[in-house]
Amino acid sequence: MGNKYLDIASETQSTLDSLETIKQDEMKVIQARQDSTAYADSLRQAEIEQKRLDAIPTLEEKAETIPAVQALNFVADIPGLREAAVYFNRALYDIGAHTYNLGAVPLNTLGRLFGYNPGFSGERVMGKLFGDWSGVDPKRTLSRAYYDVAKTFDPSAEYENTAWGTYAPEGGEWSWEKEK
Repeated sequence: MGNKYLDIASETQSTLDSLETIKQDEMKVIQARQDSTAYADSLRQAEIEQKRLDAIPTLEEKAETIPAVQALNFVADIPGLREAAVYFNRALYDIGAHTYNLGAVPLNTLGRLFGYNPGFSGERVMGKLFGDWSGVDPKRTLSRAYYDVAKTFDPSAEYENTAWGTYAPEGGEWSWEKEK
């Protein structure tokens, strides 16, 4: 009789253990379902956010809707206009460099007489103003002719350190510094 009760107790215990295992499995399934629902919701939210961001026009798209920009784009497509703009920029470069040199070269020469060359150069100033954006190559402007003259007198002359073919070091230079 004692074995009978032990068998019933053992059977009851194994039934309870299997019920506990089933309950844990059900809890895992419920947790997995909740996790997948949360993941699906986050994916939906990310998709909605991406659609919202895609619907917002970029600055370039907004600018293209401005009538003046549309007109400029039309004008920019005219054949030969870009080349004309480069020639116009070269003319502006030359005018600015030579106007600046009207005062710069005499000041550099006068300064050298007193021992200090301030190094003013219209080519350098206009080179900084008309950087790569303008399409101007300083060595293909009228100033190039003055540089070629400077090269005949001083073969070590650098284009960036000349003004109308005269020596104009960037940042200035004392005469005793040049002698060293």
